[in-house]
Amino acid sequence: MKKKSPKHRFFIPSKSIQKNQILLQDKGLVHQLSRVLRFQEGDQAVFLDNRGKEYLASFARFSRDQITAKILEKNKIKETPKYHLNLYVALLKNQNRFEWILEKGTELGVTSFIPLITKRTGIKILRKEERLQKIIQEAAEQSERVKLPSLKAPQNLQESLEKVNDDDFYLIAYEEEKKEKDLRSTLSMIPAGSNIHLFIGPEGGFEEEEIRLAQEKGLKTFSLGKRVLRTETAAIGCTSIILL
Repeated sequence: MKKKSPKHRFFIPSKSIQKNQILLQDKGLVHQLSRVLRFQEGDQAVFLDNRGKEYLASFARFSRDQITAKILEKNKIKETPKYHLNLYVALLKNQNRFEWILEKGTELGVTSFIPLITKRTGIKILRKEERLQKIIQEAAEQSERVKLPSLKAPQNLQESLEKVNDDDFYLIAYEEEKKEKDLRSTLSMIPAGSNIHLFIGPEGGFEEEEIRLAQEKGLKTFSLGKRVLRTETAAIGCTSIILL
């Protein structure tokens, strides 16, 4: 039987990497590798420690509770994104739409996700956090990222604005901004490699008082164009412009 090429990638805890071998004991991953993907001895895969290192390994032994793999190569990978993007996006009542933002944002290269609570936000908590983390991990593996983006605890807009610093760049989408002041023209003034904090509001947008407070803190408003966009459309559309 032809051996599988190492196209599959998996994030694993650093404690699973032991000298010249990898020891996998997570029940879910063991089941996925042996029962779902049907890896066999001699097949290869790539494992990532979420610290910038990837390991090419060959599966050596399978049992019901654990899998061992021999490390063949070890590489230090440095990601050099166009920008380091921290995406602040208003929580959505529809969990599926928020999950879609996490998945696509991860694929595009978002550094961190910060769920945002505003005056028009319908909910104030994250639901099914374990599921959300799994969505992020699977998207990162599929898109060949070296490190997982972080998912922060929900923050009030005012709380986020209190953390503004002079070293980073802060942008906030505002439907009342002049159409010619779009995201691309704003980005032209930001050096490559900078940390960008992008704020996307809820359905109905930010309230005027929230925009005023954001501007006082130094956030730059920009227009989303002629159309009124859903939160998830605005989030991924702006992310694509910034990172691609």
